[in-house]
Amino acid sequence: MKRLRLENALWGLFISDSLSMPAHWYYKRDYLKKEFGAITNYNDAPHPHPESFMVGNVDYDSASKRLFVTSSATNSVMILNVSDVSNIVKVKDIALNSYGTGINSVSVYNGKIAVAVERSE
Repeated sequence: MKRLRLENALWGLFISDSLSMPAHWYYKRDYLKKEFGAITNYNDAPHPHPESFMVGNVDYDSASKRLFVTSSATNSVMILNVSDVSNIVKVKDIALNSYGTGINSVSVYNGKIAVAVERSE
């Protein structure tokens, strides 16, 4: 009985995960509407996914086709041009040392970048 409950729970997980694609992990309705309009069937999720927390501290600006990637090792935000995924180009790094250390997240919206950085004591 316990095994059957576990198997049924897993099947429920698999089915709900597949039904939620490609909208799974979207938090902003604007992104959903821009990417898909009305979702009427199964679609592949875009890559890179604009709001996935699974990829770490990354945000994607679909207008400029750029990724904004945090690096705790360098305490910076790296900007990558991904308009041609076969030729990803580093645009620049934004150093954040003067603002603190310990980057928590990055977000891009309407051409503006917001970065959460822990305060230096």
